[in-house]
Order: sequence, then structure tokens, then C-alpha cells
Amino acid sequence: MILMRRVTVTGFICLDHMAELADCRAELLKLKKEGKLVVQEDIREGIENYVDVVNLLFSGGNKGKLMLKINDE
Repeated sequence: MILMRRVTVTGFICLDHMAELADCRAELLKLKKEGKLVVQEDIREGIENYVDVVNLLFSGGNKGKLMLKINDE
């Protein structure tokens, strides 16, 4: 099927675009301030929940960027 549909696969390596990083950050910050870029975060607490939180990565149980808050410091 790949040959029949003439599929082309191209990789994306971030290091190839380091010269554009500053412009990218500025544009993303502008979009976030304008409310056009919404960042979803899923913050779980407690190191004792580490295994459960990691398993969420494989089960799809998280919504947005999954983070584990270890302590209040």
C-alpha cells in the first residue's frame, strides 16, 4: 500500500531549526497571551503516586501535559 500510494516519510529534528527558536518562542507567547493557544495541564500530586502517574502515559488517562508534583517547594 505504501508503494501504491507513493507515501513519503520525512523526519523532523528540532536541532535543524535552532536558529528559529527565539522567533518561535515569541510567537507562541503572543498566541498564549491572546488566548489563541490553550495549554492543558494534568498535574498529579505525591511521589507515592509515581507508578500510577507513569501508567497514565500508556493508558491515555491523562488530559494535556501530565506532570507529577513531588512537594510544595
